Amino acid sequence: KMVGVVAVFCVVLVALPPVHQRIRQAVQQYAAWTQGHTASSIGLRLGLWRLGLHEVRVQPFVGIGEDGFMARLRAAVARGAISSEALTLGHAHNELLDMLVKRGVLGLLALLLFYAVPGFLFWRALRSPDESAVPVADAERAAALCGLVTVVGFIGFGLTQVLFAHNNGNLMYLLTVSLWLAACSGARLGIPGRRSDPVLAERARALA
Repeated sequence: KMVGVVAVFCVVLVALPPVHQRIRQAVQQYAAWTQGHTASSIGLRLGLWRLGLHEVRVQPFVGIGEDGFMARLRAAVARGAISSEALTLGHAHNELLDMLVKRGVLGLLALLLFYAVPGFLFWRALRSPDESAVPVADAERAAALCGLVTVVGFIGFGLTQVLFAHNNGNLMYLLTVSLWLAACSGARLGIPGRRSDPVLAERARALA
């Protein structure tokens, strides 16, 4: 049922004039990029992704670093492969790819853990409580859901942007994730030693 609701929402969203216009613009810019016109939003991203995927092979384990990436970016601009606007960005316009090319596999694993650890805690908080724990309150479940949506949202945003290259992106992620984690009880997060009192648990079940 939920999948159907989401599908209908997506169809309605795509049918909206502003969204439809953006899709048409993206298709036009892609067609122009294939003809060598790189000075567009889509062309810039595709050029940076191509460069990043190519340079990953240079130092796949530890990456080429910030300076190495910028040197190769300037070379790509000089030969006309990428628009000069890319020099003002300094990243690959994709969170995972940017980390992989600059920090290698080690950096990519660290970034994945940056997503996975809080994501797992939020997902675990949404699971059914065990018999010895206080049943999860609606507010705690809502906080866990908001936290999980935040993590998934940042993963999605990172497909076409490098949010963690900006202070506001780091602050927004760390602050919101910390707040949602604080709103979830220790017992619901599965933290050892945070079992609920049996009397309180019985009272909570009676009220449920």
